[in-house]
Amino acid sequence: MTHFDIGELYTRDQVRAALGLPPMAGGDWATGYARVGEEVFVFCNVGIAGRTGHDYPNRWIDDALDWFGKTGSTMDQPLISAMLAEAVTTHVFWRAKDRGPFIYAGVGIPDGAWGGEPVEVLWRFDEAAQPVLIATDSRRVIRTAPQATTFRHGPPPSFGLRQMLTTEGACDLYLMALEGAVDALFPHYSPAATSRSIVKVGISRDPQRRQRELNVGFPRGAAASWRLRTFRTFGSAGEAYSAEGKLLERLAASGRWISGEFAIVPVGDLDRLLA
Repeated sequence: MTHFDIGELYTRDQVRAALGLPPMAGGDWATGYARVGEEVFVFCNVGIAGRTGHDYPNRWIDDALDWFGKTGSTMDQPLISAMLAEAVTTHVFWRAKDRGPFIYAGVGIPDGAWGGEPVEVLWRFDEAAQPVLIATDSRRVIRTAPQATTFRHGPPPSFGLRQMLTTEGACDLYLMALEGAVDALFPHYSPAATSRSIVKVGISRDPQRRQRELNVGFPRGAAASWRLRTFRTFGSAGEAYSAEGKLLERLAASGRWISGEFAIVPVGDLDRLLA
């Protein structure tokens, strides 16, 4: 399997060079995803329109990526079928600005697929293929050898982004911080000991309710919880969605992105993230 560093930036040509291929000249590499041997390389935009005329609301949902295939794609197409059956290794790259390099998210594991055209896939990321994150540097996330366990989760909520984007009204981009015994939960990060905070960003029309929903995921008596630090209101869900993608890309560019909508940030920077 070709090696790429999670959270690092790559152009399509850099990915091709890692495979021993010449610079691209159009074709599948310019339109979303391409197969080389037993590996597939997915390049997607988050929060911005595609450059090939399609505009699907790819977005992060917690630590999973809700992704749409090319126009006209279906679950029974040979390449999509191979990706869903895990018959190939699917490398996922994303970005939130046009013409920029892509951020490597990792090896995608399909955790749900929905029919229609285009096909929609919920990608989670194979922890067995991802390096462990450690806290030896207060500025960047440092990664070491992979763990051996993966976890699978259920499908995203039925109220999806496509429905939200077609609903009129303001929408908030929120920032939550994990509080409590975070060093016990994340000993490989040691966030409190390094004056950092585990944060989650996202969009919602009711951030306080979203905070309650996230905290329901902790069992009774847990010594940690999410706290809403701040939010910024936008005129529409589409604007908030675009702003979230740009924020996640900034976090990745500064070495603070962990995965999905999660990052590890110096405590002193928290109140400036949404400014």
